[in-house]
Amino acid sequence: MYIKQVIIQGFRSYRDQTIVDPFSSKHNVIVGYNIPQGVFHLQQIMLAFNFTVTTLWRNEFLECELSKSIMKNDVMNLLESAGFSRSNPYYIVKQGKKRLLKERQKLLEKIEEKQKELAETEPKFNSVKEKEERGIARLAQATQERTDLYAKQGRGSQFTSKEERDKWIKKELKSLDQAINDKKRQIAAIHKDLEDTEANKEKNLEQYSVFHTPSSTASNFTLYVDFLSGTFPKIFGLSFQEET
Repeated sequence: MYIKQVIIQGFRSYRDQTIVDPFSSKHNVIVGYNIPQGVFHLQQIMLAFNFTVTTLWRNEFLECELSKSIMKNDVMNLLESAGFSRSNPYYIVKQGKKRLLKERQKLLEKIEEKQKELAETEPKFNSVKEKEERGIARLAQATQERTDLYAKQGRGSQFTSKEERDKWIKKELKSLDQAINDKKRQIAAIHKDLEDTEANKEKNLEQYSVFHTPSSTASNFTLYVDFLSGTFPKIFGLSFQEET
């Protein structure tokens, strides 16, 4: 069953009766000013507005012309019974739809080609990924071995890496420099104290004099030390007794 003839009247720009025929039982192409769009919309809308449409159907047994007013659902049921499904209107091909179908077909072909490339690339990717994982494992093992080596060398409990060891050395050098500076300051203070002590000794020697004269015998001297209670004997660790 196929559409033989379409009669349009009062639809959009079709004020007067317009007859479109004959239709082929296979494929039909409608060309002309404002005709394709109107016919396509007409077949899609199916008597939805206030106008008159007469569709003549033909099959192998008889011809039937619908001239009475019927409901839209009745028309839809009649079309579906004839194989014109409303949910899949494959029997109407709009202008430009063929081009869109070609573009979609090309897109599907590209997708299929990319899927093949992906299938070919996936084994290589998995191989590279396995190599990367093995490399990461070896690197982790080497890092652990280096850490263990640093731990076995001096101050093993304290150093686990070269960076940590260098940091400790710098800290120790800074501490030693500070200790050396402290010792230098202490030595300078001691030298100053010694100089002050020598100066005090010389001053005391200048202030106190030891007078002596020969006695009746050459081996004995009488020391006149009126300062026996002073600081001179204490400085030199001496003690004097008055001779009788």
